[in-house]
Amino acid sequence: NFRQEVPDGDDFDIILQGSAVTTPNPELHSTSWYDSVMWTTQDQKQRKIAIHFVKHDEMLQQPEDTLLMIEGGTLKEVWKLTKRFKCVIPVRSTEDDLELLDLSAPFLFQGNMKYYGCKQCSTPKPIKSLSSIAAEQRPSWEPTEIAQVLGIEPLQYVFIMKFTLVDGTGALNAYLFDY
Repeated sequence: NFRQEVPDGDDFDIILQGSAVTTPNPELHSTSWYDSVMWTTQDQKQRKIAIHFVKHDEMLQQPEDTLLMIEGGTLKEVWKLTKRFKCVIPVRSTEDDLELLDLSAPFLFQGNMKYYGCKQCSTPKPIKSLSSIAAEQRPSWEPTEIAQVLGIEPLQYVFIMKFTLVDGTGALNAYLFDY
């Protein structure tokens, strides 16, 4: 029962740029449940970007079935990845693990959908919690399952419309609020 505005593209890009300030930690690359690739952009900033491909049965899956995590990417780069891969999770490095970005940003991209978590009611768990889904017989990478494993309470989209009804006696504001 909490209404929260979600950031638009520019706000989210600022959040991503803030996470790109720290260089990806090479010690967190290529663990038992994901493989990592790192490269430097050719632009003036020469940003370091790391992509972590989650494995299933110690093997990489087909792109349309793959969940990946991106560190240091821009909004444009995230959108390019969502066109090719099933799920994209923006992350950042800490000293000893990967972690989700601030929950004011989407925690998951799937196709053209963005999934947000509630900042007040979520208790984010470490990213390595995803390894439990990767170990399943047939990982589905469903947003609700990913949210549950990561300790995130997903936000639901609602619409709010305000109407002003005017007649000869005056004006009345009416609000329409629903899922």
